[in-house]
Amino acid sequence: MHCTICLVLLLTTVTSNVLTLEPVIDYSKLDNMLDNFCRELKSFAYNTFNISRLSETQHSHNTSERAYDIVLRLNATLFLKLLKKANLDSILRNPYSKFTIFAPTNESLEKLPDKIKRNSTLMNSILRFHLVSDYRMTSSFLNNNFIKTIAKYGVHPKRRSLYIRTNIYNRLVSKIITASGSKILNKDNTNGLSVVHLIDGLMFPLPMENAYGEILRQPKFSILRRLVLKSYLLVRVLSETKQNLTIFAPTNEAFYNLPAGTLEKLENNVPLLTQILIKTFISNIYYEAGFMDGMNLIGIAQNIIHLTFHQHDFIISDGETEAKVSGTDFSVLNGVIHSINNILFKQDNIGEKIIG
Repeated sequence: MHCTICLVLLLTTVTSNVLTLEPVIDYSKLDNMLDNFCRELKSFAYNTFNISRLSETQHSHNTSERAYDIVLRLNATLFLKLLKKANLDSILRNPYSKFTIFAPTNESLEKLPDKIKRNSTLMNSILRFHLVSDYRMTSSFLNNNFIKTIAKYGVHPKRRSLYIRTNIYNRLVSKIITASGSKILNKDNTNGLSVVHLIDGLMFPLPMENAYGEILRQPKFSILRRLVLKSYLLVRVLSETKQNLTIFAPTNEAFYNLPAGTLEKLENNVPLLTQILIKTFISNIYYEAGFMDGMNLIGIAQNIIHLTFHQHDFIISDGETEAKVSGTDFSVLNGVIHSINNILFKQDNIGEKIIG
């Protein structure tokens, strides 16, 4: 910077000489003057401001552990291989990069279907969703808060960033921290510039839709989609992006289990249909990592849904009927969707209310 100042001063002198029509300057002498002045200025700075010490500090940082080395130390080697294949590993190899990395375990990535791994465009988006161009220790995480990733979706000019949702579930002696539903197993591994959090699963599917859009998109919710479209209230609640919702959504299987003719009757009774389906809309966000045996969940209709754990499965109940949670952690913009295999409403009551 000091040399630049010198150059500006000298160029000012040259300009002044030209304007006053003085003799042409010998530029070889000018170069020598500039070199001598810069050397003297550098010597003055070293002696006065102890710049040599700053240089030594910078040099020691160059040899520090890179984010790549931290991920390797945590044995998230499959994640590194996928990053390399997607040409994203250079971010972690750069010793000066300032990133937060959510690295899935090898065990979780081994379960990833091959058809997803072979989709290079999708994998690139998924991997980018695990990279944050900022330094975020877990002490800065808040419940139901968002962290911007380098992943984007949509088409220009409506292309938007994707955000990780952080949740904190307090327990008696500890707390569980999740990133879009994935539990953080080993937190805050840092080299001072970047930080790596080891998570127990890949953060996928990506939260690109609200709950309404996700139900429209998923084939296993095709019957639910047809029913939701009949109720303005259901569409409005599921589409509200400012909501924090947990949706226990009945799959097609759940509707197939209804007695013959019941589904058709429900389609013709929208108030009852709305009452039945909205019962499993919970007014807070509970990923599977936040589930506890014996929990009481409060629905947006102020009803209570009881959650229990039985023979390796989570079961929800309204006190009369129950359903098994058959799929978990579909992240959406306004919460999370879990699928269930039954309708939470007593079959006899359905018949009585339809007849009545």
